[in-house]
Amino acid sequence: MSGTEKQEKQDEIVTIAKGASYVLVGTICGTGLRFLFRALIGRYLGPSLLGIYFIGLAVFRISERVSCLGIQNGILRYVPIYAGGRDEKRLKGTIVFGLRIVGLTGICVAAISFLGSHFIAKNIYGSPELTLVLRAFSVAIPFSAITTILVFSTQAFKIMKYKVMVREVLEPLLTVLIFLVLFSLSWELKGALLAFLLSVLAGTFLAYFFLKKIYPPIGKKDFPYIFEAKKLFRFSFPLFFVGFFYLIILWMNTFLIGYFLTPEDVGIFGAAHNIALLGLVVVNAFVSIFAPVVSDLSTRGQNKKLEELYKIITKWIFTLGFPLFVLMIYFDKEILVLSFGKAFVDGALVLVVLSIAMLINSVLGSAGFLTSMSGKPKLELLNLCITILVNALLSILLIPEFGIKGAAYATLIAFVLLNFMRVLEVHILFRMHPFRMDMYKPLLSGVISFIVLVFVTKILFIDHDVFFNFFLGSLIFIGLYAAMIIALGLGVEDKLIFSRIGGK
Repeated sequence: MSGTEKQEKQDEIVTIAKGASYVLVGTICGTGLRFLFRALIGRYLGPSLLGIYFIGLAVFRISERVSCLGIQNGILRYVPIYAGGRDEKRLKGTIVFGLRIVGLTGICVAAISFLGSHFIAKNIYGSPELTLVLRAFSVAIPFSAITTILVFSTQAFKIMKYKVMVREVLEPLLTVLIFLVLFSLSWELKGALLAFLLSVLAGTFLAYFFLKKIYPPIGKKDFPYIFEAKKLFRFSFPLFFVGFFYLIILWMNTFLIGYFLTPEDVGIFGAAHNIALLGLVVVNAFVSIFAPVVSDLSTRGQNKKLEELYKIITKWIFTLGFPLFVLMIYFDKEILVLSFGKAFVDGALVLVVLSIAMLINSVLGSAGFLTSMSGKPKLELLNLCITILVNALLSILLIPEFGIKGAAYATLIAFVLLNFMRVLEVHILFRMHPFRMDMYKPLLSGVISFIVLVFVTKILFIDHDVFFNFFLGSLIFIGLYAAMIIALGLGVEDKLIFSRIGGK
């Protein structure tokens, strides 16, 4: 490798590390605040109302994704290309077209959701409280969809901090603060819904302010622009189904549990599901900045560099995410009770199974972005279609028989299948795989640290409270894990990423 190539590779790593460090720190903050908000609902309102809230949230997330039509992915692909080619007219046109079309579809989807809320609540779930929840979330749909386009536009310029500030700091922080104020005034569920809506509205205005700051032409009416709607839709529409179906996989069991079982079961499953999703903060941090880099490198035919970054990112995700999932699996009951209360302890096994599923998805899931952002979104779409069918059939069979545990088993099998297909396809199409020889370091460190954790909590702290074991055991595990990673040696890329994250 020449000196120039080495410098280019290092520049790409620094770009990803810099963006990922913003996203990782911000996502930890945002995920923690959103988790806190749902934990407060669970503790103060109970599993049943939390379950109703989760059903409404699932409808909202899917409706928002429908409203966006995948345009945010087209922006991630074409804005970097037009910016690199200094094609200012098409650059602005891409963003303006995205805002207009998503605003229109968001209003239409919100109207359908609002008008159909009573039918869904009464005839499908038999829950009168769900009508209010669905209507409140429907009002937020167009604003949240527009915010998505705005923050993805800032991300397309390879600037991650503004997306993080809006989606991971402002919105979840306002939600928690407003809810605490309204709950003190006895608003309860209505307070939770109003807090969510107001935070979404604030996010929209702040996102537009940030986009205008880094790209002033977006606010200039006299600045010319060119629409290339057909080109944008041709790339975005398959990815719309990719994102839509992936969201269906995540939320499908929430709907099916609500149909077959009770809102209380939805609340318990949702609590375990939300804890398991905490482990995805690492993969979300790296993949969000990896996506535009994939688009750029694949367009320039830099497959060798792309393969190297693919392996580096997989290793980073595994290194940072593995200890989180180990703690979730080992301290399943303690985490549920600490977070949501004793009423949710029946979700312990669900948490274990879902944590395994999310660990597999976090380590191998970047393969899906590799195929999608390199111009083969239909392949990822096929993967998700197959996974949805398998997940739906298994859930319909297992939920009536095994309850929420059956839903967890179905999710695990679905994610194993999905990621096996992804990795196999990347290997066949690009002759790439995500593994490096030095991935043994986090694996070995995790195994040894886990053995010490079991010894400490089962023998040394046997007479102490289980929550004492959780806190002190977690500190010992993470400390030993980090020490072993350092002792086994850090590569050049490792030092770059850890220095960036440490700096933040």
